Amino acid sequence: MSSINLQFHATKDEMIELIKKTLVEFELYMVAIKLSPKFHGELISIDEFEDKLNIINECDMVFFSISRPNEIPNKYIKFLDNNKNSLVFHIGEKKNNILVESDIGTITQDIEILKLWKKIINKYKKTLLKGAWVINTKIGRKDFDKNHYYTAKAQKAFQDGLQMVQFLESGIFFNLSNDL
Repeated sequence: MSSINLQFHATKDEMIELIKKTLVEFELYMVAIKLSPKFHGELISIDEFEDKLNIINECDMVFFSISRPNEIPNKYIKFLDNNKNSLVFHIGEKKNNILVESDIGTITQDIEILKLWKKIINKYKKTLLKGAWVINTKIGRKDFDKNHYYTAKAQKAFQDGLQMVQFLESGIFFNLSNDL
């Protein structure tokens, strides 16, 4: 079993644009997933992308696969079981004045699929800025993480006052500048 994961801060519009580019460039199948209040998955083709932007904007994550996904059941765990080898884009939530980290990743046994997912992740990774101060408010520690990734728009949003966090209530904040 192999895995790959890239965590980063990006605005919602950047994530939507990345999802669209990935769908078009790699000719993949895409399922938009909303976890709550009730699990819902919707297969969306490139031809439907613009018409279903409202669904994509409301989703928590997007699954990509090289073949048409199996049935989309009404339970998340069943969806995962039925659709292994997917590349998953978790879209970081923006709540009030906070932006949660996004990530792209997979766990797979299929070496050929893993090569494609790595290609996609590495291509995107090259467009990101990196290096941030990590502030853990729960233990009172500050460390510089030279490998924390983020977009230029996320950095601008941080400079404009948006707080960057690992996840809500984590107590871990990211300072996307070098002046701390």
